[in-house]
Amino acid sequence: MSWPPDNLMAALEGIAKFHDAADIVAAIDFMDTSEELYLRWNGAFVRRRWFAERFSADQQAALADFDAFFQALSAKYNKLPPIRKFMTSRDGRELSARAAQLLHVLNVHDA
Repeated sequence: MSWPPDNLMAALEGIAKFHDAADIVAAIDFMDTSEELYLRWNGAFVRRRWFAERFSADQQAALADFDAFFQALSAKYNKLPPIRKFMTSRDGRELSARAAQLLHVLNVHDA
C-alpha cells in the first residue's frame, strides 16, 4: 500500500479542487455528487490506531480535525445537498478549504 493511501488522497483532492476553482460548475466532474464525496472520504479514512500511527502527530491532528468537521457537516445536513448547491455554500467552501489545507499538511498538495 502506498502512503498516504491513494484513495485517501483522491478523496481529499476531490473535495479540495473546489477551493480555488474560479467556476465551481466547471470543476464538477461527471461523477461528482455530494454522495460520492461522502462515500469516498468515509471509505478512505480509517478510524483505527494502526492507520493513524502511520502519520506524524501533526498529520494525525489535521486528519482528525478534518474528519470531525466533515462528520459534523454530514450530521448537520443528514444528507448533503446537491454538489453545486453544497460547494457554493459557506459550509462547502469551508470543507474544500480544509481539504486543501490537509493536503498541504500531508505534503502532497501543489499549493
